[in-house]
Amino acid sequence: MPVPQQIQTMWGWIAWQIDPEKAFPIVADHDKDRVAPGGDVIRDLLMKGSDGRPVLILLDEVLKYMERSAAVSVLDSTLQRQAKDFFQNLTVEVANSTKDAMVYALTWSSKEALGNVALLAEIDHLASRVDQLREPVSGDEVLPILQRRLLGSALDHLVTTNVATAYQEVVTGMQRAYAESPSERQQAEEEGRLLRDRIRTAYPFHPALIDIMRERWSAVDTFQRTRGALRFLASCMHSLKKNGGAKALLGPGDVPLKDVDIRVKMLKELGVQNDYDPVITADIDGPNARAKRIDERMARETPALASIRPATRIATAILLYSFGGLRREGSGNDETLPPGVTENELLAACVGPDLDNITATAVLSELRNTCLYLHYDGVRYCFKKDPNVTKLIEDAEQTIAREDSHARGHGPVRSMIKEMLDARLAGHHTTIVWPAKSQGENPYRRNCGQWF
Repeated sequence: MPVPQQIQTMWGWIAWQIDPEKAFPIVADHDKDRVAPGGDVIRDLLMKGSDGRPVLILLDEVLKYMERSAAVSVLDSTLQRQAKDFFQNLTVEVANSTKDAMVYALTWSSKEALGNVALLAEIDHLASRVDQLREPVSGDEVLPILQRRLLGSALDHLVTTNVATAYQEVVTGMQRAYAESPSERQQAEEEGRLLRDRIRTAYPFHPALIDIMRERWSAVDTFQRTRGALRFLASCMHSLKKNGGAKALLGPGDVPLKDVDIRVKMLKELGVQNDYDPVITADIDGPNARAKRIDERMARETPALASIRPATRIATAILLYSFGGLRREGSGNDETLPPGVTENELLAACVGPDLDNITATAVLSELRNTCLYLHYDGVRYCFKKDPNVTKLIEDAEQTIAREDSHARGHGPVRSMIKEMLDARLAGHHTTIVWPAKSQGENPYRRNCGQWF
């Protein structure tokens, strides 16, 4: 049966799809006037309009419909207000029914909310009394989904097992070395087996990279949990395939920040745009970046580390951990820990068959002492837009050096030293401090003084 032209509302379309002949006439006048039906009319729509059959109502892009309906006037109201009233009444009637069900989808992030976060919260509140919140995927369920969405062919089971086992052995050995009791050693073994199973499921992605996006970046309002993660991972894989440099796994430290497109996309997804360009240039992957200097020195000392670039790997991983934050255990969903990563978490995400934990620990210590934007509070490492003490000291040194250079030896450093010497040699009237010329008669022989 062709759809009549007069259908103008959400309730009209739902009634038409339930039954054009029995259900639609129940709300035809409400659709024509664009006035939301009450609960009793909706109840008749679900029971009589369906002729007693179970009804499943699927509503997608609810927020977009509500946003657009605000522009339609209905007497002294708007179609948006009528649609919100209908939506609330519909959820109540469906909840009271034993045969009917409704599934509706709302966006997760404010970026997908078309900038109208208040409307998103209001719609969610309208149904919150009777709905049951469900995530499409949760926990490690997302890992095989990423494989299917991003990889074009089936994986070689033998390859995934070999890679997972190699990482398990390295990480387990590291955790076992830090263990101080039999229970801690047993825990290290169990965590190693869990890591092996997760790598098998997540391959070719390191589970730590997925955890960062799912557990930390999701706290950033602008980050799209599904689309954003898929776009980011796909861009990384494309860049590594095009430019080379792929490792056995794509982990937090292997994101190719030297690719400008990757860098821009990642920062844009996180809502910081160009704010972190100075951080990346100065500390991670600039022409004279601190991590790059460390890698070049280590490559000269140990040529086998040239292709591994441990300092860049660790610094890149810290940067990815510097956005969002984990939810605090035992608290509300809105309370999160500060951004950053502990040393144990960082090492577990970065060490592997090609990088041992001793080298990684040494590199981390050097990064902490030399990077300009890396902050450490005694627990967590985090890159921030604001410089640390190292940067402030270096800036002060450069300023003084320039002033001394321009003053041709009569700058602030010389003046300060002269003041200190004058104070120390107070009362020694025959002492000549910092003579203008070193040639000529020796004043020491003439005045029996001292020449400084």
